[in-house]
Amino acid sequence: MEISEANAPHVVVAMAKVKLTVTVPPDLKTWVDEEVEKGHFADRSHAVQYSLMKVKELVQKGEIKF
Repeated sequence: MEISEANAPHVVVAMAKVKLTVTVPPDLKTWVDEEVEKGHFADRSHAVQYSLMKVKELVQKGEIKF
């Protein structure tokens, strides 16, 4: 079988990660836990990572300014 882009195996490259502790208001913690329960995020860490990546993306596009 010839390997093409359509049938090539997907490769996931794991990036090194560092531990980070955050403090959030109770209502935000509740919301994150609910989203994890719904399966929108794998866990709290995933929710924070995704959120930070999105904010970074919006800042880089100039859509958010501080």
